[in-house]
Amino acid sequence: FRGTFFVAMDYYPGGTLGERLKQPRPDYAQALSWACDVAEGLVEAHKLGVVHRDLKPDTLLLDGQARLAIADFGLARAEDSKTITVTGTALGTPSYMAPDALKGEPPTPASDMYSFGVMLFELLEGQLPFPDREMMKLLTAHMTRKPPALQCSAPEALGQLVAALLAKT
Repeated sequence: FRGTFFVAMDYYPGGTLGERLKQPRPDYAQALSWACDVAEGLVEAHKLGVVHRDLKPDTLLLDGQARLAIADFGLARAEDSKTITVTGTALGTPSYMAPDALKGEPPTPASDMYSFGVMLFELLEGQLPFPDREMMKLLTAHMTRKPPALQCSAPEALGQLVAALLAKT
Protein backbone atom coordinates (compact mmCIF):
# COMPACT_ATOMS: atom_id res chain seq x y z
CA PHE A 1 0.00 0.00 0.00
CA ARG A 2 2.31 2.69 -1.21
CA GLY A 3 1.56 6.09 0.21
CA THR A 4 -0.86 4.70 2.79
CA PHE A 5 -0.16 5.58 6.40
CA PHE A 6 -1.31 3.44 9.30
CA VAL A 7 -0.78 2.94 12.98
CA ALA A 8 0.07 -0.44 14.44
CA MET A 9 -0.36 -1.04 18.16
CA ASP A 10 -0.84 -3.76 20.70
CA TYR A 11 -4.27 -5.33 21.08
CA TYR A 12 -6.15 -4.36 24.26
CA PRO A 13 -8.94 -6.89 24.80
CA GLY A 14 -10.33 -5.14 27.90
CA GLY A 15 -11.84 -2.20 26.01
CA THR A 16 -11.66 1.32 27.38
CA LEU A 17 -11.77 2.54 30.94
CA GLY A 18 -14.87 4.50 29.91
CA GLU A 19 -16.64 1.23 29.10
CA ARG A 20 -15.42 -0.30 32.37
CA LEU A 21 -16.72 2.63 34.40
CA LYS A 22 -20.27 1.82 33.25
CA GLN A 23 -20.01 -1.27 35.46
CA PRO A 24 -19.90 -1.11 39.26
CA ARG A 25 -17.23 1.25 40.53
CA PRO A 26 -13.79 -0.38 40.82
CA ASP A 27 -12.49 -1.00 44.30
CA TYR A 28 -10.00 1.41 45.82
CA ALA A 29 -6.94 -0.77 45.08
CA GLN A 30 -7.91 -1.16 41.42
CA ALA A 31 -8.58 2.56 41.05
CA LEU A 32 -5.14 3.38 42.46
CA SER A 33 -3.47 0.79 40.23
CA TRP A 34 -5.10 2.32 37.17
CA ALA A 35 -4.15 5.82 38.32
CA CYS A 36 -0.52 4.70 38.62
CA ASP A 37 -0.62 3.26 35.09
CA VAL A 38 -1.89 6.56 33.70
CA ALA A 39 0.59 8.61 35.72
CA GLU A 40 3.48 6.48 34.43
CA GLY A 41 2.27 6.93 30.85
CA LEU A 42 1.95 10.69 31.27
CA VAL A 43 5.45 10.92 32.75
CA GLU A 44 6.86 9.16 29.67
CA ALA A 45 4.87 11.29 27.21
CA HIS A 46 5.81 14.50 29.00
CA LYS A 47 9.50 13.47 29.10
CA LEU A 48 9.29 13.33 25.30
CA GLY A 49 7.61 16.73 25.23
CA VAL A 50 4.25 15.32 24.12
CA VAL A 51 1.01 16.67 25.58
CA HIS A 52 -2.02 14.38 25.04
CA ARG A 53 -4.73 17.11 25.19
CA ASP A 54 -7.70 14.72 25.43
CA LEU A 55 -7.03 12.44 28.38
CA LYS A 56 -10.26 10.79 29.54
CA PRO A 57 -11.50 7.26 30.33
CA ASP A 58 -12.38 6.66 26.67
CA THR A 59 -8.73 7.18 25.64
CA LEU A 60 -7.42 4.66 28.17
CA LEU A 61 -7.25 1.02 27.09
CA LEU A 62 -7.31 -2.07 29.34
CA ASP A 63 -5.04 -4.97 28.51
CA GLY A 64 -5.70 -8.58 29.53
CA GLN A 65 -4.11 -8.06 32.97
CA ALA A 66 -6.26 -5.05 33.96
CA ARG A 67 -3.47 -2.55 33.24
CA LEU A 68 -4.19 0.72 31.47
CA ALA A 69 -2.42 2.26 28.51
CA ILE A 70 -2.92 5.75 27.12
CA ALA A 71 -4.18 5.74 23.54
CA ASP A 72 -5.63 8.13 20.98
CA PHE A 73 -2.91 10.72 20.65
CA GLY A 74 -4.88 12.28 17.79
CA LEU A 75 -4.93 15.72 19.43
CA ALA A 76 -1.47 15.39 20.98
CA ARG A 77 1.29 17.74 20.09
CA ALA A 78 4.88 18.29 21.02
CA GLU A 79 5.24 21.18 23.44
CA ASP A 80 7.84 22.92 21.27
CA SER A 81 6.11 22.35 17.93
CA LYS A 82 4.14 24.90 16.02
CA THR A 83 0.50 24.69 16.91
CA ILE A 84 -1.75 22.62 14.64
CA THR A 85 -4.77 24.64 15.63
CA VAL A 86 -5.75 28.27 15.52
CA THR A 87 -4.64 30.19 18.59
CA GLY A 88 -7.55 30.74 20.95
CA THR A 89 -9.40 27.55 20.03
CA ALA A 90 -10.10 24.75 22.49
CA LEU A 91 -9.76 21.07 21.66
CA GLY A 92 -10.72 18.11 23.82
CA THR A 93 -13.63 16.75 25.79
CA PRO A 94 -15.22 19.50 27.94
CA SER A 95 -15.86 17.32 31.01
CA TYR A 96 -12.11 16.64 31.29
CA MET A 97 -10.58 19.85 29.93
CA ALA A 98 -8.21 22.01 31.92
CA PRO A 99 -9.05 25.70 32.38
CA ASP A 100 -6.08 26.74 30.22
CA ALA A 101 -7.29 24.48 27.40
CA LEU A 102 -10.80 25.91 27.67
CA LYS A 103 -9.32 29.39 27.26
CA GLY A 104 -7.53 28.27 24.09
CA GLU A 105 -4.08 28.64 25.61
CA PRO A 106 -1.24 26.44 24.36
CA PRO A 107 -1.34 23.00 25.98
CA THR A 108 1.22 22.05 28.61
CA PRO A 109 1.80 18.96 30.73
CA ALA A 110 -0.24 20.77 33.41
CA SER A 111 -3.25 20.52 31.08
CA ASP A 112 -2.91 16.73 31.02
CA MET A 113 -2.43 16.63 34.79
CA TYR A 114 -5.70 18.52 35.32
CA SER A 115 -7.49 15.99 33.09
CA PHE A 116 -5.80 13.22 35.07
CA GLY A 117 -7.18 14.80 38.26
CA VAL A 118 -10.71 14.80 36.81
CA MET A 119 -10.32 11.14 35.85
CA LEU A 120 -8.89 10.22 39.27
CA PHE A 121 -11.79 11.97 41.00
CA GLU A 122 -14.19 10.03 38.80
CA LEU A 123 -12.44 6.72 39.53
CA LEU A 124 -12.64 7.27 43.28
CA GLU A 125 -16.08 8.90 43.53
CA GLY A 126 -17.95 7.29 40.65
CA GLN A 127 -18.86 10.69 39.20
CA LEU A 128 -17.21 13.73 37.69
CA PRO A 129 -16.18 16.59 39.96
CA PHE A 130 -18.26 18.94 37.80
CA PRO A 131 -21.20 16.88 36.51
CA ASP A 132 -23.05 19.84 34.99
CA ARG A 133 -24.91 18.89 31.81
CA GLU A 134 -25.41 22.47 30.63
CA MET A 135 -22.28 23.35 28.62
CA MET A 136 -21.78 26.92 29.89
CA LYS A 137 -22.16 25.82 33.52
CA LEU A 138 -19.68 22.99 32.93
CA LEU A 139 -17.09 25.27 31.30
CA THR A 140 -17.52 27.91 34.00
CA ALA A 141 -17.12 25.27 36.71
CA HIS A 142 -13.83 24.06 35.24
CA MET A 143 -12.53 27.60 35.00
CA THR A 144 -13.73 29.05 38.30
CA ARG A 145 -15.20 26.60 40.81
CA LYS A 146 -13.24 24.82 43.49
CA PRO A 147 -13.72 21.06 43.05
CA PRO A 148 -15.60 19.20 45.74
CA ALA A 149 -13.58 17.25 48.27
CA LEU A 150 -13.44 13.48 47.92
CA GLN A 151 -16.19 11.80 49.91
CA CYS A 152 -14.80 8.27 49.63
CA SER A 153 -12.67 6.79 52.40
CA ALA A 154 -9.41 7.67 50.67
CA PRO A 155 -6.44 8.82 52.74
CA GLU A 156 -6.22 12.58 53.28
CA ALA A 157 -3.04 12.74 51.19
CA LEU A 158 -4.90 11.35 48.17
CA GLY A 159 -7.63 13.96 48.61
CA GLN A 160 -4.93 16.62 48.72
CA LEU A 161 -3.37 15.23 45.53
CA VAL A 162 -6.70 15.32 43.68
CA ALA A 163 -7.32 18.87 44.91
CA ALA A 164 -3.86 19.92 43.73
CA LEU A 165 -4.39 18.32 40.31
CA LEU A 166 -7.70 20.18 39.96
CA ALA A 167 -6.38 23.52 41.21
CA LYS A 168 -6.94 26.44 38.86
CA THR A 169 -3.70 27.80 37.47
